[in-house]
Amino acid sequence: MLFLRKILFYVFGLFYIILCPLIILYAFGFIFSPSSGGIIKTGLMYISTAPSGAVIFLSNRRYTKKTPAVLQNMLPGTYKLKITLDGRNPWERPVKVKPNQATVLDKILLIPQAWRQERLTLDFFEDLVPVSSDRFFILARSSRLDDYFVYDWRQERLLPLLGVHSQFQPAKVVSFFSVPQSPGLAACVSLYGEKKFLWLELKNGEVSLDDITVLFPENPARVEWDASNLNELFAFQGDYLNRLDIENKAVYPKYIERLKGFGVFNRSLYILRDINTLERMNYDKGSSEILLEDPILGKFLFGGKDTYQIKPLSDDIIAFLGSRGQLLSNRLPHRFIDKGVLGTAYDEPSKRLLFWQKDRVGFIDFSAEKTTGANFEKGPSVSWIYEGGKNISQAFWVYGGAYALLKDNEDIILLELETGPKPYRHNIIKVKKKTAVYYSDDTGKLYYLEPERGKLYFIEIVPKSRIVPMNFPNGNNG
Repeated sequence: MLFLRKILFYVFGLFYIILCPLIILYAFGFIFSPSSGGIIKTGLMYISTAPSGAVIFLSNRRYTKKTPAVLQNMLPGTYKLKITLDGRNPWERPVKVKPNQATVLDKILLIPQAWRQERLTLDFFEDLVPVSSDRFFILARSSRLDDYFVYDWRQERLLPLLGVHSQFQPAKVVSFFSVPQSPGLAACVSLYGEKKFLWLELKNGEVSLDDITVLFPENPARVEWDASNLNELFAFQGDYLNRLDIENKAVYPKYIERLKGFGVFNRSLYILRDINTLERMNYDKGSSEILLEDPILGKFLFGGKDTYQIKPLSDDIIAFLGSRGQLLSNRLPHRFIDKGVLGTAYDEPSKRLLFWQKDRVGFIDFSAEKTTGANFEKGPSVSWIYEGGKNISQAFWVYGGAYALLKDNEDIILLELETGPKPYRHNIIKVKKKTAVYYSDDTGKLYYLEPERGKLYFIEIVPKSRIVPMNFPNGNNG
């Protein structure tokens, strides 16, 4: 009996000596791998999908957990990840797990097997005008102003631009001016052969209209304002700037002269002088700050007769869109595209600028760290994500910058960007020719006119049940 007790004591002692360290190591993310003959530091994987509740397969092994899920203590290596959900196309990608890191896949869209199109109106429209407001867009039955309507997507209401007895009913629309996030909109119309300028504002679910023609003694090339200050506008006339006071119906002509471009950001004016210097100042032209006063660099960037739309993206990142489609920046290497850029869209959290030309779409990642070599610093470069287009007219960031949505002729295309070196392409729908579309990342919905009759529809690109990305205390996000 004593001998048996000794055997049991040694067995349990040996078991304790071997097992306890393994348990402790396992708790700290280490496991013993017989194939490698040693202890390996593991990684983990976080997966979330929209919609959630999808089944996870890793290298043909099915997990009981459904998305969103954290898979822990994974051996380093490349896995074949497959995600399935009823009514959605399977999502399959090779995914790499690194030791002591978290592989985060937190913005996976599961594409429907058939997109559900929902009709919003029974009316037929000829055009959709995607003004830069974060609340509404414009629908038109014809070129007459009394055939224009505002669609307030927050309240899902269709409102006429004009009142029943408005004097501007026979007017025809020439152009609109808008700025991002603004509930205000400036319109240029033609009434009995005379140009008029109107200020339209969405207030309390209703459209207010104000005739501001007196503020425009001449036709502006561009009109801008700060979205938080709807009382003051700035009209660019080619080489000078007029300041417009809507409330007092006052105009300050040639407020700033000898200009090659301007922009408005955070209640500040950005001014590009014809001597190729860049200034930032308040509206009263006080507190001026010189941002560029280098004759050689200024001439290299802005020399010539081109004019520029200054597009401050943040307090320290500025983009410049030239009249020939040049795309420049205050960040190295300064000159990114020499011609042909039609528009831009900025995603502030990721610091990435999306832009498009007629036949391709690219982006610039301004969050990329500069690398210092022996002689030069390297700044961000252009990443092309779509080429060979026919007539690209719009592009949007989708799902916090994980995807890009674009309109090429009448085709709407979704590009998946963050899960591989080459974007995955999804053809969504066709829309009415020669019209624009409107996308809001707040709702994940794409609004468009259907091809046959021009009725207003929407498709939910990103389902409402979105997952908030997780932060991992143990390990780094990969």
